[in-house]
This record gives sequence, C-alpha cells and structure tokens, in this order.
Amino acid sequence: MSKAGKSTQKRRASPTLKGDLSWKKIGRSYEKITKDDLRKLLKITNDDYKDFLKRHPKYKQLKKLAVCLCQGAALHYVDGKNGIRDFDTYIFFDKNSPIKFPPRRKGYKDFGVSKHGRTYFRPETTKPRHENTKGRSIDIMGRQIDVVEDDYKKSICNWLEEAKSDTPWFLAQKAVVVLEPEEDFAEVIWQKKKS
Repeated sequence: MSKAGKSTQKRRASPTLKGDLSWKKIGRSYEKITKDDLRKLLKITNDDYKDFLKRHPKYKQLKKLAVCLCQGAALHYVDGKNGIRDFDTYIFFDKNSPIKFPPRRKGYKDFGVSKHGRTYFRPETTKPRHENTKGRSIDIMGRQIDVVEDDYKKSICNWLEEAKSDTPWFLAQKAVVVLEPEEDFAEVIWQKKKS
C-alpha cells in the first residue's frame, strides 16, 4: 500500500458479473458531492443504525470504528467524473467485538429530492421499497475488520488491500471517504490507482 492510500498491488480477477450491465450507466448524476451532502449521508446512516440498535439491542456491544462513503459515489467525490448511481455507506466495526455483526444486514434509505436526481431502477428488478424513492437511494452496510495498530484507517486499507472476499475487492476498485470520526471528516483514505 502506498502512503497516499492507493492500491499498488495487482488484484485477483474480478468476480464474475452476469448479464447486461449497461443499465448502470443510465441516469447517473454528475453534480458535485459537497461536504453538506456528506453530512446528510452521515446523519441518514447513523439514524438507520440507531433504529437497527433499537430493534436489536444486543448489537450495542459492537465497537464502531468508522463510517465511510464507498464505491462509485466516493470515487465521484474524488474525481468529479465517475457519476453517482446511488450512495453506499459502510459502518466498520472491530472484528474482536464480543458479538458478530450480521453481514447480510442492509439498510435502504432515500437521500430525498436534491440536485443529484433520482436513482434509476430497472423495471424488471424494482422492489416495493424503490417505488416511493424521491432521490438517490442509499445502501447502508456494515463489516467487521481486523484492527491494525489501533488505527482505523490502516485497518480499512489493510482489509481492502488483502481483499479476502468479494466485498473488499469491489470496494477497492473505487474510493473510500471518511464520514466519521468527525476529526477525519471528508478525508479520502483509499483511491484505486489508475492503471
């Protein structure tokens, strides 16, 4: 890993993606993501997580390391060129917490009416939760990772660099922007190196 938080190692071949993916280019927003947008994403993500904890209080034992914007929207925040299909936020937890976070748990929220427009959903795959979406959809996920040197940034970058499963491999192809902790707000801690 380079000091700039960019991947320098060759990665394994991409997991197989099936079908026509041209729809992913439809309806992207190329509007700039501002720090106000990042703060809104953080609030929506934290509100969703608080609601999750109310319904499942046993997960309060998890040690939260960071909240980050990932994937395409994070790369768009960095380069202004990638475009935004939706927003993906991740909450990273210490793997040594006394309880395991359910990796399949996913929150679905709506960014609301904004300059970024509305997420395009293919009619054949639209789910009921998408029908009333007014803006860009937000997927909220969580992962437990090994803590390196008591440094959450190194821990996340190490998880992406090692890419032992599909999720870190896919996240490593774009960028990671810190939303929380506050002292590192809006810091880019990972960006895929241009080939």
